[in-house]
Amino acid sequence: MAYPKEFKAGENTSRGIISDFGVFDMETNQWEDDEETYIEPFLITYYDATHPEGVFFDNGSASDIIFDFLRFYIKGRHRKSPFVAFAHNAGKFDLLPIMECAIRESERFADVVSYNGDDTTNFMRFLSPIIPPDGSIISLTMRTHMTEKGKTSNSHKFVFHDSLRLLPGSLRGLSQSFDVEHQKWSKQDFDSLGSFTDDKTRWRSYCLQDCKALYEVIKRFQGIIHEMGGDMYNTIAKTSTLGVFQKCYLTHDLPSYFDLENLIHNYYRGGRTEVFTMLAPPNPDLYKYYDFNSLYPAMMEQYMFPYGEPRSFSDSTLRDFEDRIGFADATVVVPEDTYLPLLSTTVENSKKMVFPVGKINGLFEGSLLLEADKLGYDVRLNKTWLFPEQDYLFRDFIRDLYHRRQQARSGAMNKTMKLLMNSSYGKFAQKSTWSNLSTQVPSVDELLSGVVRLDFQLPHFGIYSRESQSFKDFMQPGLSARVTALGRLTMHRAMMEVVRKGGMLFYCDTDSIITDTRLPSGKGLGELDLEREFLEGAFLSPKSYSLHEVYEDGKKVDDVLKMKGFPPLLRHDFSYDDFVFAIRNRDYSFFKGSLFRPRPFKTLFHQQLGGFRFLSQELKKSVQNEYDKRCIDFSHPLRTTRPWKLSELEKV
Repeated sequence: MAYPKEFKAGENTSRGIISDFGVFDMETNQWEDDEETYIEPFLITYYDATHPEGVFFDNGSASDIIFDFLRFYIKGRHRKSPFVAFAHNAGKFDLLPIMECAIRESERFADVVSYNGDDTTNFMRFLSPIIPPDGSIISLTMRTHMTEKGKTSNSHKFVFHDSLRLLPGSLRGLSQSFDVEHQKWSKQDFDSLGSFTDDKTRWRSYCLQDCKALYEVIKRFQGIIHEMGGDMYNTIAKTSTLGVFQKCYLTHDLPSYFDLENLIHNYYRGGRTEVFTMLAPPNPDLYKYYDFNSLYPAMMEQYMFPYGEPRSFSDSTLRDFEDRIGFADATVVVPEDTYLPLLSTTVENSKKMVFPVGKINGLFEGSLLLEADKLGYDVRLNKTWLFPEQDYLFRDFIRDLYHRRQQARSGAMNKTMKLLMNSSYGKFAQKSTWSNLSTQVPSVDELLSGVVRLDFQLPHFGIYSRESQSFKDFMQPGLSARVTALGRLTMHRAMMEVVRKGGMLFYCDTDSIITDTRLPSGKGLGELDLEREFLEGAFLSPKSYSLHEVYEDGKKVDDVLKMKGFPPLLRHDFSYDDFVFAIRNRDYSFFKGSLFRPRPFKTLFHQQLGGFRFLSQELKKSVQNEYDKRCIDFSHPLRTTRPWKLSELEKV
């Protein structure tokens, strides 16, 4: 396998750059709220610059509608529309019935593109969708082939993208932020729609309005990227990292180091999310909710980052990390009386990130080990990897984007700059091994090597789960790992300031801290911002908590209620008092609910139903486990917590 040698300044790959595009939207039957339903489209609307009035597909069965849409969209040499089309949140919805139809009725697509003449045969081939770990589809690709006298003379690839991967957020929120001409209909207007049979014209207007709103949002976003001298790709991460940073701001060629990729990937961890005190009783002075202004971009702007191929050493000392950047396999003993440990490890079974006391073994970024030594931890290096070069690789990139955001006169510019800053660092940590689905019949060698697995095979359609390996020049996991490590270090220092002042910590989440102590704050990049204050709170677990009597800028606002994994329709059934009762009584049984939603992609393969069927399923939610990232003292009225000892953690 050929490996790319460098991530070159100013030379982003042209493959995948999106210039022209179209959009589409799909309306389906309103699936039942209380039973499993086969989800079928009754209307598909397509829109692009060459079809300003939209094109509607709503005649016949669901398969007929999809077939007619694809027959229109895939026209070979006669087409005028672009080869790329977006739909919002398509990976969990719109692309599924399209994929189902393409698989189920593959023979029917032999005549999707047709020309006159007996010596010409045309057919369409369904290609592999790109499936990320969360199970939604990023892209779905189809290719048409025209053969003349047995030889392929013309071929076109058509790609459907999920625009949610490019512009995260609801279409309503995006259309408002980008202030486009066509806004998504209000809920009141949508609720006034009758059945499609009785209200066909208004249904078409509604669907076309969504298409125009999405098209205008993407077009305006693309225009901002082009004004910066960049290129737009199908995801925000690629647009930020390749289309803007590499092309416009990168000043060094960054050599690759694929031999260490997996080692650093095993270390790469995200933000710190913990509950320190579960109950915050009424406090007339109000508790403080602080949030760092763009924490990870601030780390990218403030610190130097490494490049070049790292060298390994077995005789390094901590002093080497004072002037060089790197990682070390180390053994660290965290004193057992430590309230707020700095270093994390993962629980083997759950892969949960915890911050224990005791002897920890692992790979750590150098700045964390230096801080651990200052805190009095016993740090012993076993093996070290040091990078030969370092520089402020991201400084100009972040400073320029942050300045543009501060000077923004529109929500569109503000939103774009925020997305670009926050989406850049993670792309460097992309893994080289990935899986997708394929209709290509595997070879014996592929089956024996395990590259192709049969666990996803459908006897009716011949679909296989194919594992691929691809090394890209932007795979520089040391950059991503250092960004998040510095973020955790900055968070730890801020929380230690609370401890030194004798204050109480209640909760933290990646870039936010909840405490009873006033900290220095400001609006600058990387500064703590006092986002809100509140009278009392209850913290059930990471990303599941409630704040009561909340104030923002001195004005009272609605209570805050977060419940990880619970859709808004289910969260509305609970209140702040429910959280308090659950914590005091260790009774979480009433935190449950269910509703029917489209079934996730990876669960659509049901042999007993005859193959791939786009179904709804009952989504059941409940609180299954008690908070266990720290040890809870149930004898304390506020349910305080302490870090686990390593010996205890093995039993959790």
